[in-house]
Amino acid sequence: ARTRYASHFDTDPTSATPVAVVPTTTVFTVETTVGLCTAQDSVTVNVVPQMPEDPWITTYPLAIPFADQDQDGMRLIFFDAFRGFLSMGGKRIYRTLNSGDSWQATNFLSEYRILDLTMRSPTTGYCALGGSCFYRTADGWNTFDQVNFVPPESGADMVRVTFESDSAGVGAFKDVFEDWFLALTSDGGVTWQTTWTGSGSIRVNDLVRTSSDTLFAVVSNGVLRSTDGGQQWTSVLGFGWAIPASERYLVRSGSDV
Repeated sequence: ARTRYASHFDTDPTSATPVAVVPTTTVFTVETTVGLCTAQDSVTVNVVPQMPEDPWITTYPLAIPFADQDQDGMRLIFFDAFRGFLSMGGKRIYRTLNSGDSWQATNFLSEYRILDLTMRSPTTGYCALGGSCFYRTADGWNTFDQVNFVPPESGADMVRVTFESDSAGVGAFKDVFEDWFLALTSDGGVTWQTTWTGSGSIRVNDLVRTSSDTLFAVVSNGVLRSTDGGQQWTSVLGFGWAIPASERYLVRSGSDV
């Protein structure tokens, strides 16, 4: 950490630039003497972990029970260098306050496997478990509510969910015939209206919001984009040809793929 100290004396503005490498938050004492007068102050240096340029070259072991791990429901969400949430596709949601060095199970424990986890803020979040309900929290999963809803199509289960506000959200649903739907809600998830319907074996693999109006739906044969909060969807990648299962696609922040 590099610190710069300045004198409190307006008549003799002097400064010093000592350099110190500190592993944790450190308090430095600064003392300035002019004639017979001595002034003393303290400076606190907060050390923020620096993220690597390529985060995939750094691995962090997770002490999470194997029963709480399933690839289909894995979600990792960070809001800054310290605070993050994790779902491994099991029945619990985990939280870190120290950049992922350690993880603690939140109070959320489901009877069913978590299919999706999204967080609007470090306190407000949602998770889908399949069926005709989802869960939401306003305090980082210390407490949570179950929201029962009327599905957009008869017998459809919620598989993916994201909310822009307390009332406006978009979800992905699958019915008993393995048909998939994207749907919109304006009442906090109580009712849903279908805005896109998949055909044949097209499934919704992921649902990503990059702004208040822009969303991407990664489907089994391409990528859909909505620029009006999920009311309309257009294809932007891959339609007309199959995407090998081994290929990966990253949706970056903004409106581009």
